[in-house]
Amino acid sequence: MFWTIPNFHSGHALLLTDVTRDKDPILFWLIQLAWMALGLSMIAIDFLTRTF
Repeated sequence: MFWTIPNFHSGHALLLTDVTRDKDPILFWLIQLAWMALGLSMIAIDFLTRTF
């Protein structure tokens, strides 16, 4: 989640190379969605596996 917010503003994402929103918009958004899904799943796993 930490990496997605600055990437929205800058329009650059790093996968294996620098991916820009202007040159490859579909790949850029797929990378952003993947980072958000991974980040949210890590947060959800932390809350769901907590023992009471």
